[in-house]
Amino acid sequence: MHRAFLNVGYVLSEKQLRAYFGHFGLVSDTYLPKHTSGRNKGFGFVTFDSAQALDRALLTPAHVISGVTVQVRALDNPIGGLVRQYTQIRRRFKRCYIL
Repeated sequence: MHRAFLNVGYVLSEKQLRAYFGHFGLVSDTYLPKHTSGRNKGFGFVTFDSAQALDRALLTPAHVISGVTVQVRALDNPIGGLVRQYTQIRRRFKRCYIL
């Protein structure tokens, strides 16, 4: 799973994202969280089937979709990030409270 985080504004749709990012490689999923009013929250995610497709999207300097500039960032494995944070905190507390 090769995911990217997107700042997309409020007017783009998942269909537009899938069509645009499909030029970089096979897109397996797009997700735009929405408010209860149905409006986009301004960010989203796109999942590519290969690391090469994600790399091509990240190396493109500017993404403009229907007049909206979209920022793309690689999304690290969130579970791995939480495990690292937990491990660091645990080490810090062991140093403080070992008698």
